[in-house]
Formats: sequence, C-alpha cells, structure tokens
Amino acid sequence: MLLTIAAFIALALLLDLRLPVARTAVVMADTTSIKVTFNKSQEWWIEQGMVLCRPNPDRRASARRDDASCAQFLPSEGFYHLSIGAGDSVEIRLEPREKDARLLIRFLPCVEKNCSVLEAMPGQISPREVPNGFVVISETALRAAGPLSMSGRITLGRELSVGGRPDFLLGGSYEIREQNPLTRAFGRRSVVVEQGELIPGAAVELFSRGQPSERSTGHFFLAEANGYPSLRAIALSGAGGGALRMSVEGAEPFTIDPDWIDSVIANPVFICLALLLGLLLNAAQLIAPLMKIRVRG
Repeated sequence: MLLTIAAFIALALLLDLRLPVARTAVVMADTTSIKVTFNKSQEWWIEQGMVLCRPNPDRRASARRDDASCAQFLPSEGFYHLSIGAGDSVEIRLEPREKDARLLIRFLPCVEKNCSVLEAMPGQISPREVPNGFVVISETALRAAGPLSMSGRITLGRELSVGGRPDFLLGGSYEIREQNPLTRAFGRRSVVVEQGELIPGAAVELFSRGQPSERSTGHFFLAEANGYPSLRAIALSGAGGGALRMSVEGAEPFTIDPDWIDSVIANPVFICLALLLGLLLNAAQLIAPLMKIRVRG
C-alpha cells in the first residue's frame, strides 16, 4: 500500500514537471455588466440601429432632453455598425426599464500608443471617435443582433461597493479544463480539474499564468435570469494556464488556480498509471526474495 502511494506521488510530480500542461478557464455567467479591453478588431452589426450619445459641452441645454441616459449628451441616430479596434476599452451595461431593457456601451478613452481615428463610413462609429461617449441599443435591436463577440481582457460583473447599482453579476458557473500529451495519448482530450459556482455580486476576471488574460475570447447575448433580463456571457481564457479571480466587496480577491494535486485527483490517467506502477513495485517486492532463494539453491 505504501509503495502504491509513493508511486502515485512520484508519478504525479514527474508528470507535472515534465509534461506541458494547457489549462483553460471557461466561464458562463448571467450579468448586467461586462468590461472588455480588446486585443484585436471586432465588428458589431446592429441592423435595427443604435443611438450615439456624444459628450455635450452645453450641459444646460442637454438637461432638458427627455431621454435620461442621454441627459448630459448629444444623441444622434442612424448608426448600424460599431467598429472596435485593438486597444479599445468599453464598459457594457444592461439597463432594465419598465417596458423593455436597453444596452449601454460606454467608450473609455484610448490609452494605447497608437490611438489614431480611422475614417468612418456612413452609419459606422468607432469608440476612438467619441471618448467618454456611448451608444444605446434597444432590447429589440439587441435580440435581433444575436451573439456579440469579444476578445481581450474580460471582466464580468463588478464589485458592489455602492448599493443600488443595476450592473452586477447575477450568477453563473465556471470550469477549468486541462489537457496534456498524456491524456491525449489515452484518448481523453481534456479533463475538468476544477469547477464551481460564481458568487453573485462579484467581479470575475479571467487569468492566465498568474496575470490577467489579455487574449480571452467569448461572446454575449440577451437572455433572462430568474425572470429578469440579463446578458448571458460565455468567456474562455487564452494563452494557457487558465484561472480566474473573483473580487467581492469586503473580502480580499481570491484566485482559483488548480495545482498539481488537483490535476492528479481529477485525471483518471494519472491514477491508473500510478496504480499500475504500484502493482509492479509490489510484484517486484514479492519476486525479489524468491529470486534470491533460487540463486542460493
């Protein structure tokens, strides 16, 4: 028995040190808030149109407008194509209303070295053209648009440091999957080494190799959670070493990042090989005295 346990640990450590391991964090969340810093260009087509709200220097005039979300902005319509460039950051918020919901996509100022604005086509808008502005997409237009893709640094939800905010994480689940040459050799593409539920009201960020993942991918679409409109977001970490970090108001942020023990426990290939190695060692222990007697005879 002791030999089996020793073989189990030795094999696990050997494989953990020698085999290249690829881990991917997969998150499925219902949320009303998403933040993305894009690492490559994305094109979002909203065929039913969206309203652009530009910052208005004359706040006294803009305050008389009926649309509360554009009260301090200059709204204009006729936009159908949102062209997002690498390095652009946006905050996405689903705003529930009495009759229907609407999506607000706020354009954060570009902080990249190259923040040049490309010439836009009619009906097209880019975040770099309107820093601190945003677009408003109706519930009907959002449903018709279908899933909208995202790629880069992705955060789902936000910490509820201030009460009464409508943008937060409602709930969801996560998996951290692992694959390596050994599991592939035995016909298993990947195994789940960690899984669980997301904490409502938390901010969840995808990590890779101990740092925020800059190459995560995913998409989101309009859905319902517990009878309320929400954004169903599916996101996968990129560049291997997948993990995730959850931040909850009033507690230290914590990272869910499996180690070699989790890999071994979750992987049946490791367990089978360790048991086989232990049986061989036990057999060798039994045979060794017999061989000595035979030699002496």
